[in-house]
Amino acid sequence: KFAFPAVFAIVLAALGLLVGLTIPMAHADVMPNGYNVSCKKANDSQVVCTIGGCPRVYEDYAGDVVHTRVNALPQNEIGKGCDDVITQTVDISTGFNYAVQGCRKHTLSGDDCGAWSDYTYVAPPAPAAPPAQAPQAPAQPQTKQCPDGGPVVPIAGACPVKKVAPKNAVTMNVADAGLQVNVTVTNTSDLAADCTYDATEVNGLGMAVHRDFSLAAKGSTTLNFVAPLIGQTYQLTAACVADFEGQRVEIGRATGTA
Repeated sequence: KFAFPAVFAIVLAALGLLVGLTIPMAHADVMPNGYNVSCKKANDSQVVCTIGGCPRVYEDYAGDVVHTRVNALPQNEIGKGCDDVITQTVDISTGFNYAVQGCRKHTLSGDDCGAWSDYTYVAPPAPAAPPAQAPQAPAQPQTKQCPDGGPVVPIAGACPVKKVAPKNAVTMNVADAGLQVNVTVTNTSDLAADCTYDATEVNGLGMAVHRDFSLAAKGSTTLNFVAPLIGQTYQLTAACVADFEGQRVEIGRATGTA
């Protein structure tokens, strides 16, 4: 037989198969027919298969083309010089069988072809899903502590107004009525009160006077006394206490003279 090298590589674009030349292979599986084959994932939809090696396909003839077949699809013929490493892009992302056969082309007679060898491409496993994030703990309600031992309330809420015991809630009016003095004591608070009245002669010449009495909330009473003698002056004091928030507190104190 007379052997003539192929003048060009035959490329079949059918079925989305692309062919090219590349640099020597870094790693490949040696097939039983002597070709070095390796298939690697190129992207999510394509795999690139690389074919190298220069085995004898018939007697001393080395192949100058290769036939490839993906699964049961029609075969492709690709030109491959003895020192060439070629690639073929396969438009499949899953695993497949990749069959390779070397042939020596002849012009005046039939081609000489070697045996088919199968390379199995196994798609790499899909990347593991990221671990599920633990559910976030519900946000704690924003609160604030009210001052002076008050309650804890929502951050946007208003603190309750702290009740304050009445002060200066007692008034005194002294009226001279000739032979007597009328002393009117008034409770201006909202609390019922127990009160005392004391009159003391400033020079110590007259007898001291003391009275106990009660006043309703917003109430008043008038105390009547004999007018002091000429030259006498009395210092008058009225004080009231009431129950407030469980405590006994003074709600006011008033003074006057007669």
